[in-house]
Amino acid sequence: MRKILISVLIILFEINFIYAASKVFVGAKAFT
Repeated sequence: MRKILISVLIILFEINFIYAASKVFVGAKAFT
């Protein structure tokens, strides 16, 4: 049960990181 919770948190963190990175990439592309 605890392992599932941890893996879900990791997945959510990764999705959040990818979303933020793509936002930064799009922002940088629009800026230049």
